[in-house]
Amino acid sequence: MEPVTVRFAATADDAVRMRRAQTKLALPRAYRSAAELFGVLFLLLAAAVPVFRLPNRWAAAVAAVCGVFLLFLWQPLLRAAVRRGAQADFAAGRFGPPAQTVRFSPDEVEFAAEGYEGRVPYGMLYFAYEDRSVLLLYLGIGECRAVPLRAMAPEERRRVESLLKDRMKQKFMQEGAREWTK
Repeated sequence: MEPVTVRFAATADDAVRMRRAQTKLALPRAYRSAAELFGVLFLLLAAAVPVFRLPNRWAAAVAAVCGVFLLFLWQPLLRAAVRRGAQADFAAGRFGPPAQTVRFSPDEVEFAAEGYEGRVPYGMLYFAYEDRSVLLLYLGIGECRAVPLRAMAPEERRRVESLLKDRMKQKFMQEGAREWTK
């Protein structure tokens, strides 16, 4: 199998997509569902106070505010904060090298950028994650390289996906796939 070479220049949108993917990994669906469940419970508590003529109407108001926040506001606010932080990091030059080359060979992944070159065997990669717009390759805890999927042709994307599935097994996760068991 011949290697797949991906050359790209990172953009502000790539920085946002990378941070969104990292946020998805940090907040699994179970946590988001739990927040929504607590939002519903807070709203039910707020509705129960006047219905059952319970004292402490101020507590019902606080519960209503918490419920509305958890149900409708925290996820959009989180997305806005992630987007703003990623754009600020990109503008300040903290996102990483602007132009990169990533080569997926049968035995290793090669990274090349201004002032940086590295080869990492698939077995030594900490983790890999793919969503609709970006492929994240974790070299270790806190060390992440992002490859925008827009830089790959559909055939190249299938070959890279096949390589990662074959070489990394359970350490490769795709958006929408179930989490592996440890």
